[in-house]
Amino acid sequence: MGIVCLIADGPHQRYFVNRLNEAHGVDLVVIEAGRRGAASARRAYATGGLAGAADAIGRAARHRLGARARRRELDRRIGSRWRTLPPGVPCLRVDSINDPGVAVRLQAGEAELLSHGTSIARPPLLSRASLALNLHWGLAPYYRGVNCTAWALIGWDPCNIGVTVHEMTAEIDGGPIFGQARAAVGSDDTLDSIRMQLTYLGTEIMVEAIRRLRAGEQLSLTAQDISLGRLTLKRDWTARHRRDVERIERDGTIARMLASPSRRELPIVAV
Repeated sequence: MGIVCLIADGPHQRYFVNRLNEAHGVDLVVIEAGRRGAASARRAYATGGLAGAADAIGRAARHRLGARARRRELDRRIGSRWRTLPPGVPCLRVDSINDPGVAVRLQAGEAELLSHGTSIARPPLLSRASLALNLHWGLAPYYRGVNCTAWALIGWDPCNIGVTVHEMTAEIDGGPIFGQARAAVGSDDTLDSIRMQLTYLGTEIMVEAIRRLRAGEQLSLTAQDISLGRLTLKRDWTARHRRDVERIERDGTIARMLASPSRRELPIVAV
């Protein structure tokens, strides 16, 4: 077993698989099911009451209305690789990447696990890997966890929006870093368009990591000092925060924060 991609089922992740397959060949894609529809609304209700459920339903409706424009933007930002998974590459659909059947499919110590957009990989799965890297939408250790790009926008911190490729460990987004890239945020960007850029940048870092391994090089990994940043979890994100980001996107706030950011560029691990 060579490269195994652990992904959610989304356009960013399909691009990720296609690019890696073109560069190095992918042996297996493990697709983790996401919460959609009524399940998303129930989860939103559990955390935010009726307002949270209504917000989730409204977002789903807006997503459907904007789907055509989003497809055009995806084509413009990352090409057509996001549309379908590569034909001929075996796919395994699971409720969780940590399902026992996933580890069974892997030969112990031989798989190179490359993750984008899934839940946290647990030790039984990681123990089957010779290498386990995650593409994280955020510059760790400053931003770890979920919705990191959105939190940076809320904090008027556009200079420190980026992507991190790090080793998967028990610490959420806290493993040693292989490489990072900073996003070039523009005044016309949105949260979604920035994430498209981050997927492109992070995938190229993954491609470079595998290239070095294939060339017989040992990857240089830089330990994180997690005291320098913050870990944000799903429970920290509310409907109010989502509305704040929507306001930032529509009223020209990004242009103002680019002119007067809350802080300048912090050190990152360049590839």
